Amino acid sequence: MDLATLGADMTDALPKMLADIEALVTCESPSSDPAALARSADTVARIGAQRLGVAPERIVLDGRTHLRWRLGDGPSRVLLLGHHDTVWPIGTLRTHPFTVAHGVLRGPGCFDMKAGLVLAMHAAACLPDPSGVTILITADEEIGAPSSRTLIETEATGLAAALVLEAAADGGALKTERKGVSQYEVAVSGRAAHAGLEPERGVNATVETAHQVLAVTALAAPDRGTTVTPTLMSAGLTSNTVPASGAFTVDVRVRDVAEQHRIDAAMRALQPMLDGARVEITGGPNCPPLAAEASAALYARAVAVAADLGLPPPIRAAVGGGSDGNFTAGVGTPTLDGLGAVGGGAHADDEHVLVAELPASAALVAALVAGLLDEASAGPPSGPVTTFPDEVTIMRRERVVDLYSLRAGADPGPDAAVNAADLAARAAGVHVREVAEIGELEAVNRLYDTIWRPEPSSPPVPLDFLRALAKAGNYVTGAFDGPQLVGACVGFFGPPAEEVMHSHIAGVSAAAHGRSVGFALKLHQRAWAMTRGVSEIAWTFDPLVSRNAYFNLAKLAAGATEYLTDFYGGMHDGINGYDDTDRLLVRWSLHAPEVAAAGAGTVRPCDAESERRRGAVVVLACSDDGSPVPGVPDGDTLLVAVPPDITSLRAAEPERGRAWRTAVREALTSAMADGLHIAGYDKSGWYVLRRDTTEGQHA
Repeated sequence: MDLATLGADMTDALPKMLADIEALVTCESPSSDPAALARSADTVARIGAQRLGVAPERIVLDGRTHLRWRLGDGPSRVLLLGHHDTVWPIGTLRTHPFTVAHGVLRGPGCFDMKAGLVLAMHAAACLPDPSGVTILITADEEIGAPSSRTLIETEATGLAAALVLEAAADGGALKTERKGVSQYEVAVSGRAAHAGLEPERGVNATVETAHQVLAVTALAAPDRGTTVTPTLMSAGLTSNTVPASGAFTVDVRVRDVAEQHRIDAAMRALQPMLDGARVEITGGPNCPPLAAEASAALYARAVAVAADLGLPPPIRAAVGGGSDGNFTAGVGTPTLDGLGAVGGGAHADDEHVLVAELPASAALVAALVAGLLDEASAGPPSGPVTTFPDEVTIMRRERVVDLYSLRAGADPGPDAAVNAADLAARAAGVHVREVAEIGELEAVNRLYDTIWRPEPSSPPVPLDFLRALAKAGNYVTGAFDGPQLVGACVGFFGPPAEEVMHSHIAGVSAAAHGRSVGFALKLHQRAWAMTRGVSEIAWTFDPLVSRNAYFNLAKLAAGATEYLTDFYGGMHDGINGYDDTDRLLVRWSLHAPEVAAAGAGTVRPCDAESERRRGAVVVLACSDDGSPVPGVPDGDTLLVAVPPDITSLRAAEPERGRAWRTAVREALTSAMADGLHIAGYDKSGWYVLRRDTTEGQHA
């Protein structure tokens, strides 16, 4: 890429940029309107295909259409992230039309963030080789990413960088720090009584609610940037009755994970002040902070790139609002936000974009991506890790260095496994340890109940069985965030001569999602097993659950060896529903170099699109309406799709869920019986199967 001419090239492209922004802005896309979002996705896809030369994948989750481009060949390295939904309702264009006058572009959603989408496309389009770039454009950012969060986190995991094309802060500043967000509801129960005749017989929920509001407000820490704000509140039903109930919501903003955990623990420790009152807390952290250290290296790179382009150095800003960049930073990916349009008025009547700034913004993004791709292809990072002063950043950099030593052939023994497990736990903000006391085992049992939501007569693991496993010296561990159990894993030994362990069940609480607690648990299990002479751990997972397939086969580098039909029989719970319990059996060779590399932070590469271009045959695809579409299993490399979210599909459309079970079962069992093995899993939702060509070879 010629940086000397890049700015001029982007200036020449400005008329096309303006036309693209107009097309996006004039296609209204409120977050609450799936039909409008589908129309908007069509427009974004059409413009993206024109600029990038390839159509995107359409990912429909909860009725909202998200778009993803995987550009070029090879694994993803850099994520360009944005959203096409807006806060503006249908009809806003009648009062806020698209205009460009006196160097200012206006229209609903232009600044937040449709101009940013156009910048991303034009920046990627000018790259000499875009291989390694993923562009993800979601449809629910403005309402907290309820359907796309997992997709975002999965896409970002393990990448060199996530560049977020949200609008710049005031003055064109890049957003190098965003606060994390937690949301709670405090529900108060009292006892009703006549307010005039016998108020003393009641327990006044309004008074108790007032006490709790003051207690919650006191948790704020302005010196640490922590705000704790009671917002909506209600109590009572009539003016002459002692209220029996009350409730209020709480908005929490924090700069770091430690503060988020402190507030969460304090909220859950709230106690009633009035005799007879009860207090119930729901909610919790729903958006991790984008801490300054997550963006520091990328911001420094942006300053250097701007100088190379002859641009003034970008300033930086810390902002209170969250974005999808919080999620990418939360999975440990270096993240830089605010790379989109320069202007102002997000969510306001004066929303606008400064036209003259668009070429420079696009050039900065393009040059940043080009440099990141060049560095990724050059090999391991150089220089001392002490140039990254933050402890967590140092840990991540050490893990990258460890990965390259493993690739060079170092033998990963138990000591290295223990170190990797410790790093993973510290990065996740948890302490992983064995549990054996009855109180802690009861907590494990309750945790599993909240995750699987089983029928009362069929708990995932009975308490007496947990107690027996722990007493017999098997693997029963918990991941603790302070005193709170947020994850647990249970396994037991196989035949002694085989040096194997079966990992029976592992789960993480919803409040800890996005922190890689499950990864920390598995690395602890690996280290624990290796120090006891175990060389292999086996477990099963539902092949329809995409996130678990990616976690097991890509992130942990386990190998799928056997398809088990309806293995557990009926498991009538909130996850399995009434579906057959088909499972894939995976085996984790604990001393294998690729498993050790996975522990050091790499992800086993698997690119279904590249395989398709090389002639892979699709034997099961997903139709536009989310149904399975079988193909002809004829080839040495096969692709088998799974739905994006089978759990939601089972609940909403049981028949379609069962159709997927049958289709995936037939595709995988027939392929494996025909001599193919599961070689990997692409996080876009594809199993890749290959035919064994060497005697003795297996996955």
